[in-house]
Amino acid sequence: LARSNGSAGETLKLLVRAEDKYGNRASDFFEMVKVFNEAGELIWSGCFRETANAVFPLEILLPEAPGTYRFSAESGEFIDQSNPVIVSPSQGETSVFWGDIHGHSLNSDGRGTVSDFYAYCRDVAALDFCSVTDHGFQITEEGWEESKSVTEQFNEAGNFVTIQAYEWS
Repeated sequence: LARSNGSAGETLKLLVRAEDKYGNRASDFFEMVKVFNEAGELIWSGCFRETANAVFPLEILLPEAPGTYRFSAESGEFIDQSNPVIVSPSQGETSVFWGDIHGHSLNSDGRGTVSDFYAYCRDVAALDFCSVTDHGFQITEEGWEESKSVTEQFNEAGNFVTIQAYEWS
């Protein structure tokens, strides 16, 4: 998983994630993984035994030549490709961002904490923005204050944007 846009020669955050056939993190996957650029050059290798959550965050250097690129990960018979990354000579006027603006926590009818939701969105799903939108009629004043605080703590302007919200019902 990677951002969809980048500038030539800049560093790009790439998440390599082991999943089962249903798209769930395969936390019991303990194999060597190799990551290749589009030219077939090895840019990273490592063992999933050394990571939590079956996710490896990598920082890679984007090619100098503009174009659309994909990165591939291989482990034995398993091969997968990243989403396309459009590389421009410089930052363009428009960009593609990925996010989820409808997440729930234990403060209403979801699972996990507000922190759990934001950590998953940032560290596992590689999203650019997200929002916890617990049901307004279910969230307590204490839950709302906690949600606002955690939302602010996770917000990283220009990197990972969190949006304070609730679902009106």
